[in-house]
Amino acid sequence: MLKSIALSTLLVGSMSASAVDLNITDSGSGLHIKATDQSAPAAGLKVNVTNVPQLNGSSFTTDEHGRVFIPLSLNASRSVKVVATDDMDMSVASRTVFHSHSR
Repeated sequence: MLKSIALSTLLVGSMSASAVDLNITDSGSGLHIKATDQSAPAAGLKVNVTNVPQLNGSSFTTDEHGRVFIPLSLNASRSVKVVATDDMDMSVASRTVFHSHSR
């Protein structure tokens, strides 16, 4: 019984995690992110960048339109991993994008 409840929870969590989409646009000075859940804006998600030391511990929250801007001031172009979590700190989406350094 306990195994089936855990499996059901895992399957439901997996299904909801796959529904969130992150549309990321690099502006040179940061990332414009729009999060959607089955085409509807995903408001209230915490979004952070996991591999940029300057932003370690910083999180940004999507607005009512599912949008958020993450400023980046990197000295060189690099890949950046973006992770979105829900209000229970469960990862619901992640993407790695290439951020172009601008001067």
